Amino acid sequence: MLKVIRKLNGIFFPATQSPEEMCKHEISAAIIEQCSTRIFMANQQAKEYDYVDMLRVPKAVYDIVTTLDPYARQMVIMKSPLRRGDVRPYIAQITLDLSGLGRYTKLLSASADNLKIFDEIWQEGMKPEDWKDEMLRRAVLITKG
Repeated sequence: MLKVIRKLNGIFFPATQSPEEMCKHEISAAIIEQCSTRIFMANQQAKEYDYVDMLRVPKAVYDIVTTLDPYARQMVIMKSPLRRGDVRPYIAQITLDLSGLGRYTKLLSASADNLKIFDEIWQEGMKPEDWKDEMLRRAVLITKG
């Protein structure tokens, strides 16, 4: 399955704070070998064995992951070597800047208040353009309180 997804330029995103669980899965070897770009978010409880030994992440990346501020929207991107002869992965620490989204971040939030608003507005068959403006209006009103 992963080979098909990769050939179609697809994305496989196991969103977990527990790599140990993923490493126990029967397809873990395929995931680790075939996913050439991996994104690691802050995990102060990360276990070195899970990252370095099981996920084959360099110790330096593990050290960064354990010290990232979970509220700073920082992450480490690790890409497999691209050129023949390269032996080390490409590694970058990035910050996801959402400041330009302004009020639109409310559309990404799954807070209890926002889910309640969405459930009150949304009806079967609605497209985002049918509910987005009302959702934003109500969500921003709650924030301004």
